[in-house]
Amino acid sequence: MAAREPNRSAEQLETRHRILREAATLFADKGYAATTTREIAAAVGVQQPSLFHHFGSKQEILDSLLRVSIEVPAATLKALVRQEGSPAERLMAHLFLDARHILSCPYNLLGLHADDVLLGDFGRWRAKLDELHRGIRRLVRSAVQEGEFVAVEPEFAQWTLTGGTLAVIRIHGGAPRPRPDRTAWQASRLLTRMYLARPETLDACQRGASEIVDRIRAEATPEDSPADKPKAKEKVKEKEVAP
Repeated sequence: MAAREPNRSAEQLETRHRILREAATLFADKGYAATTTREIAAAVGVQQPSLFHHFGSKQEILDSLLRVSIEVPAATLKALVRQEGSPAERLMAHLFLDARHILSCPYNLLGLHADDVLLGDFGRWRAKLDELHRGIRRLVRSAVQEGEFVAVEPEFAQWTLTGGTLAVIRIHGGAPRPRPDRTAWQASRLLTRMYLARPETLDACQRGASEIVDRIRAEATPEDSPADKPKAKEKVKEKEVAP
């Protein structure tokens, strides 16, 4: 009997993953409020009692998905504070890591950023997201002060960059990309170039950002963010990722 325990555990983990995946898809298609646990169970192919064996409520499912969506980029931004590099390089590194996390994620995160989620009973996640946005604004402000960025209101730039991230989520749609590093660099280059005071410095900015990314990955433990660690790191090639 004891020998069967690992298989049972693996099966439970797989069912939990399927619940999160199908729930995320329904939240993106219908909205969180309009989705029922009965619909989630039907999409997974289990009965409602089986669903509640893994998650106590629909809110608990959403909480797990929000943790995936928000905690990883928030932790990345905190890690950037300890890194050497210019504000623009650190911001580009954050944009890359955020986009790569989205592109590697097995869940469709689009429905998690709707008002009925972040303005509802999950205000603590709204607070975490606000903290993340403040960190982005600080980097933008520093980049403007150091002459790397054109004169731009940090809040306007932050919402523009956030909009770019949401576009990545929409394009991703819960289907992990085969080469997420390549697509993530394309997105981060495009978003960074919008505000560079000297666009010709984009490649140098990416090289600095790539060094920061390498250091953050080297410091990360396996438990920090499994989805953010590719099986084989792709080397940055500006000629390949230039828009």
